Amino acid sequence: MILRRLSQSLKEQNWTAIWIEFVLLVAGVFLGIQVSNWNQAQKDRETSRAITENLHIDYAEIEAEGRKNKVQIEAAIQSIEDALALMRDPEKPLDGKTLREKVDLMFNIPQALQESATQQELIFSGRMGLVANDELRVMLVRNNAQITLAQKAQQARREFVRPYTAPVMRLRMLLTEGYPAQQAIELAGGKPDIQIGLHASRMIFKGELNTLERSLESLRRVRKKLDEQRAVANKT
Repeated sequence: MILRRLSQSLKEQNWTAIWIEFVLLVAGVFLGIQVSNWNQAQKDRETSRAITENLHIDYAEIEAEGRKNKVQIEAAIQSIEDALALMRDPEKPLDGKTLREKVDLMFNIPQALQESATQQELIFSGRMGLVANDELRVMLVRNNAQITLAQKAQQARREFVRPYTAPVMRLRMLLTEGYPAQQAIELAGGKPDIQIGLHASRMIFKGELNTLERSLESLRRVRKKLDEQRAVANKT
């Protein structure tokens, strides 16, 4: 409509009308762009708010899993200490059932923590920029890298300790089959080899615990920042 009137005014050389219609045309285009930008900004804020909520849920679950893993690892370390104490005591007869219960826990290493599914989707889709806070975005990336390193470290530890724990695995199998403790120890390779395996497992579990504690500290910082970002998002 405005373009038609502007064309007609040009033909008639009605300069006053031309300027008015030209200004109206420019203003209309400008306002249209502004409204479009405002709508897009609103959509981005809503998307960012939803992403923050999803990240908060993911990291709460990861942190809870980490705390559960810590309890499990600490129990395994204590169990290995108890098994070593049983085998070091020459005067106390070994009880096969008790020894098996202690040994069982050392083969129950929890899986390393996994990355946030929401964050992985943002990384793969190239949408990490939708995380509004720059500091939070950096923290998320660093925490993700730390979790990845922890996963690789766990795999390396498992491969390293496997040859040393073979006698303990045989001992566990023999005890499960009902062999008396002393006979099972001898058939598994003898006390020295079994004790070496137990010491190696304790070292691995302590390494897992140290890695996990660092991850939990990082997770706590991320969760705190996510709480702050949620509060900011809810005010806007």
